[in-house]
Amino acid sequence: MSLIDSFNDGTSAITFPVRKFGKANPLKLCLISDIHLIARSCNEDAVMRLLDRAVDEARRILINGDLIDGIFPKDFKRYVPSVVMAAMSGRDDLLNSTVQYAIDFLTPYKEYIDFIGVGNHELSVLQYHSYDVMRPICQGLSTTAHKVKQGQYMGFLRYPLSATSTQVHNYDIYYTHGAGGASPVTKGMIEFNRILSGVQNVNMVWAGHMHTTTWTAENRLSMNQVGEVKNTIVDAVRTAGFLGHKEGSYPARFGMRPQPLGGMMIDVKWGSIVRKGQPRREGVVSVECTPIIIR
Repeated sequence: MSLIDSFNDGTSAITFPVRKFGKANPLKLCLISDIHLIARSCNEDAVMRLLDRAVDEARRILINGDLIDGIFPKDFKRYVPSVVMAAMSGRDDLLNSTVQYAIDFLTPYKEYIDFIGVGNHELSVLQYHSYDVMRPICQGLSTTAHKVKQGQYMGFLRYPLSATSTQVHNYDIYYTHGAGGASPVTKGMIEFNRILSGVQNVNMVWAGHMHTTTWTAENRLSMNQVGEVKNTIVDAVRTAGFLGHKEGSYPARFGMRPQPLGGMMIDVKWGSIVRKGQPRREGVVSVECTPIIIR
């Protein structure tokens, strides 16, 4: 570790257990962010439709921040009583009940959830209440057989994929909850360009926060240790949120435009390439990114 690396040890880096990988065992992920549980305008039916599909397709579920809305009375900028769902209105223990509500809501899916990151709404709870709200939620969803990993606002996720007894491929994701406004024109592509200028050697960059869905692919050329030129494709994915445009909701009160609801399905597939006169080559042959918009 270099001197500079020692100053970066606060960046979250999570490696999941090695997974069997092959033609019959692709890596299947469901990326989701900005659920905003307990917000009056959270469309819970849409969230459950996406999560139910992920479970039906045996996907690993990753949540990139703003799981809860986290707008409590001491948030003088945004709080009004109408932002909280009716079932929570008037409760004195709003913070504790929010944690339990999130645990109860996600419990049917907990065996499939690998990771929950932190968004700006969880950070506001830490700022105003000195309480790391994600810790008890991840602990409440974890079992002795499966731990739900708690991430940070940004960091790295690694899935080691075992193709053979001696061959392991890493699928690496750089995640950040995201920053800035809704970017209705650029759809957050400027932020992706900034991230890609400083993050290297990952397969995917993933952000949320802007409540919109985008996907693009960037090519990266490099030369390996034996002098071969390699072309690496980096997928840049942004997942939408689940806040509806209800009367009295935060988006409606401030004149924000309605946003799509949904997430992103990722399929990392193994296969072989056969070219005339060359030996068979096996490895990751495709990464499919499918936006799922709940209508």
